[in-house]
Amino acid sequence: MMHLSKVKIMLENLDKTGVFPRWNPYWYFGVPMWRIYPPLSYYIVTVVGWVFHLSLLQIVMLWTYIAFSVSAVSTYFLAQEMGLERLGRLTSSILFLTSFNLITYWGIGSYPNITGIAFSPLAISLYIRALKTRTLPSILVAGTAFAIVLLTYFMYAIIVMIFILIISVEMALLEPSLLLVSKGLKQPPKYTLVLPRILFFVILIAGCLSMWWALPFVTTYLSAPEIPGESGYGVPKPLMNHLIALLGIHMNMDSPGIGHFVLAVTGCLIVFVKRGRRHSGAAICFIVAFILSMSPWLRIPTGPLFWWRFTLYMSLFASVCGGIALDSIKGLYQRLLDQASEKSLNRWSSGKLLLDCTIALILVVSVYPVVSSAQIVFQGFDISERPGYVRFLEREGNLGERIAVEGVDGGYDLNVYGSVPQSGGGNVHYVYMVNEFAYSFWYHVIYQKDARYLPYFARSYNVRWLGGVKIDGAEEVYPGICEVEGFDSSLAEVIGPETLVALFIGDHNEYSDLFTSIAMVNRYDIIPVYGGAILDDLDLETLQKFHVVYLHGLRYNAEEGLGRVSSLLSDYVEGGGGLILDTGDPVYGRLSEIPEPFPVGSINLCENSNLRLEEIAPDSMAEDVNLTRFATEKAYTTSFAESVKEEAIQLIRDDDRPAVIFWSRGRGRAMWTGLRLPYLTMLDGEEEVAKLLVNMLRFAASAECAMVGESAIHVQAELPSLDEIVVEVKNASSDDALWVKMSYHSGWTAEIQGVKTTQLKIFQAGPGMMMVFPEKEGDFLVRFVFAKDAVVQIGEAVSLAGVAAILIPAFFCCVRRIWTVPRGWARTHHAGSGLSGLRRSER
Repeated sequence: MMHLSKVKIMLENLDKTGVFPRWNPYWYFGVPMWRIYPPLSYYIVTVVGWVFHLSLLQIVMLWTYIAFSVSAVSTYFLAQEMGLERLGRLTSSILFLTSFNLITYWGIGSYPNITGIAFSPLAISLYIRALKTRTLPSILVAGTAFAIVLLTYFMYAIIVMIFILIISVEMALLEPSLLLVSKGLKQPPKYTLVLPRILFFVILIAGCLSMWWALPFVTTYLSAPEIPGESGYGVPKPLMNHLIALLGIHMNMDSPGIGHFVLAVTGCLIVFVKRGRRHSGAAICFIVAFILSMSPWLRIPTGPLFWWRFTLYMSLFASVCGGIALDSIKGLYQRLLDQASEKSLNRWSSGKLLLDCTIALILVVSVYPVVSSAQIVFQGFDISERPGYVRFLEREGNLGERIAVEGVDGGYDLNVYGSVPQSGGGNVHYVYMVNEFAYSFWYHVIYQKDARYLPYFARSYNVRWLGGVKIDGAEEVYPGICEVEGFDSSLAEVIGPETLVALFIGDHNEYSDLFTSIAMVNRYDIIPVYGGAILDDLDLETLQKFHVVYLHGLRYNAEEGLGRVSSLLSDYVEGGGGLILDTGDPVYGRLSEIPEPFPVGSINLCENSNLRLEEIAPDSMAEDVNLTRFATEKAYTTSFAESVKEEAIQLIRDDDRPAVIFWSRGRGRAMWTGLRLPYLTMLDGEEEVAKLLVNMLRFAASAECAMVGESAIHVQAELPSLDEIVVEVKNASSDDALWVKMSYHSGWTAEIQGVKTTQLKIFQAGPGMMMVFPEKEGDFLVRFVFAKDAVVQIGEAVSLAGVAAILIPAFFCCVRRIWTVPRGWARTHHAGSGLSGLRRSER
């Protein structure tokens, strides 16, 4: 259902705008459409469905025909390239089509998975053909086929490459001329290097053709944080149980079936006993696939290529080995009949009939357990009647109001039935790689069911409903659907001066802790904003948009120097801004010289603190905080001030060490702390720590911020397409900020509509949502557009260059085949008659 949801989303945008969407606003609070899942199979079925006006059910039927037809044809070609006879090729196709795990994966809706495995045999067979023919067209076709696998299912492209390397080694051993040509015992060989060059060009062609998607994917994958709790992903069951599962004694998703496995083992035994060099590649690949399907038990590191990804390839090569077995049976019968006394034609005919019946019986016995299994679900599904909860959500909900679904992998079928944005959609890899804040919501509200976070999260994520989750603060309004009590939020919101907006500079993980800490104590009047890792990209005009700047360590570009940072921050504080420097992170806990405007001169680390905090200044920011709750039994590393500047005031001490200090400069305040409060809050989940952090933000801002109240400002958001958000603002002031609760990504741009020179800088506010400062009064429209970022543009440019590099040689090859050189222009290679070298008298 997850994949059909994406197809439905694409179809709706095609019908509305005529273009494919790049943004998916329905999943995980908004995510890029193609940063993780390869798009080719979606594009194919969506285009066909859009052109012929097919329903989703008809698209599934079409997808089924395409995937299984390609599987049969490509397996036939692979068997042909591996040396099988016609019977073996047909048998291999039949066996693969009737593999239980192949059918089961399709039955549960893993459509791109099966589409990728369908094209895999074609890519391998065309590579083998390229090694045999060694022609440019065959290399181009092989590279294109490999690109199709890569753009259909990326992990399968890596697995296909593993088997291509295995087959390359096998073919190099059987045909040494692919690497070198021997010139005798006394002369060095001539290195042809045909195989490495063909392999290189196949990979190069595939990489160029798929770079438009692969480059954004790789950059997203490499920059994504590690998924919490995923170290045990794919941890196996007991070894004996897994072996029984792979054998297929009982039908399961890990095996093609017991009949297929018996035929495969028989085929391997025949290859190794007869030393059949022609078929050795299939047997070796089957054994390797079987071994890698047991990688956790054998302690073979495979990274993201979990063991279960190899089971379908085990089924593929098991089918080819089964074809080898039946080819051998046919050959054996043929030899027996040829050696028999030729008494009559009838005896030969009866033997031929017996052979056909035997092969048919073997096939029936092999595939019958699969075909007859009651677990196979090819009955299709009915989406003509939408569930009642979907009709309720669409009837009661407003634009952009989301539902939080149970489970981080939940919500697969929600967008098949309706256009309701949700907290789920894909799987845990998808969410954490493209939007880690969606994972935070799931963890605290859905998994932990911690009601402390719900009110602040509901506003920040614009979540009005909870599906399948019962938690304090949400009341059931429909069977299985709860509504957050007191929900008062919208997709777009104007943030006025009564709300404290705090700019955070530092590690993104630390910012996530800051946001979650504020949410724990539900301070609606505080919105954190992420400003990047260092201050280099910010100027005074930008800093003055925020009430407080929170620095996680003192970071700056070495080329710019500390002087620029000191001058910038001093001007900001003296102009009325609040500044907090947190050096509690051990990485930044030792500084010998801290410049203005901070109230400390030098700091050092204390690695054995038990956080015995005491308030020094009475009636300060810690008056409502129970500091005794900070105490820890295990030593905690903090930073303490070695020297305190004159006029600075110590607010909190840790034993005898200053822990929180501030002073006033101009109209603002500058603070220092060595407690690393956001991290400490998340470390123990202590609400008192979060209170102190929130109080510190307010204290630094020099003013008490009231709750958000009624306002004359009017805000209305519209989605003309999935890649565009238009927000109408009326009666705004120049100090207001506009907060759009759609997740930010590098492709988003914002501008005031109708004014060409108003490209607005987008900040990540709250849980990674978009905030801009229009600095405009009155009525106006702000237009947000998700366009191609630099990474996507580079990838597309490389792919276009690759297509040109492929089409130009292919064009000249076609010209050479079609147009032959006229006979009179043909170049000759004879040496001549020799008459020109004779004297005239001798001619």
